[in-house]
Amino acid sequence: MNQYQQFPPSPEPPLMYDSLPPPQSSWPKVIGIISIILGSMGLMCYGCNSLATLAQPWLADIAPPGQRPVAVQGMQLVMSVIVACGTFLLSILLVIGGGGLTTRKYWSVGALKWWAILRIVLAFVSSIIGFVYIEKTIRDLNDQFAQQSITMPPTFTNSLMIMSIILGFLITLIWPVFLLIWFARSSVRREIESWAVPMR
Repeated sequence: MNQYQQFPPSPEPPLMYDSLPPPQSSWPKVIGIISIILGSMGLMCYGCNSLATLAQPWLADIAPPGQRPVAVQGMQLVMSVIVACGTFLLSILLVIGGGGLTTRKYWSVGALKWWAILRIVLAFVSSIIGFVYIEKTIRDLNDQFAQQSITMPPTFTNSLMIMSIILGFLITLIWPVFLLIWFARSSVRREIESWAVPMR
């Protein structure tokens, strides 16, 4: 008899798939990165817009007579600066909320919801300001075209201003409305609630 008895190799323990954590969804990182990109673009655009609006009287004085931009004065200038600065601050909130969402921070969802609501309100305010001062803006544009010997029908300038206000308003609503609809989904809400539970 063989001194060393051979035994069959022991089978490997079965994998317990139930004990493995479920795969993480990718939407927080995707939405967070898009929010960071949009917020960074807003910081650059509205930051420069705020400075340009404040410096507009000085720029109008140094520009040639035929190339001077349309001057924004009085209450229209004040409202334009308030909207530009408000949008600049909201862009900071969008970047912060997007950064938190990429790492699945529970507070980031509330920050992005507040951003979406305030951005929609600010879009309404900006559109109302545009329609209130539309006649003055059209008159200033026609005067500028006349200085440059450009003939534009009044109806064309009027339609162009109305379309630009409406189109800008609709484009502005895309991302905040999407965020509010996305965070309202039941499956998304359940996942977000799991972020508030401390990991053990």
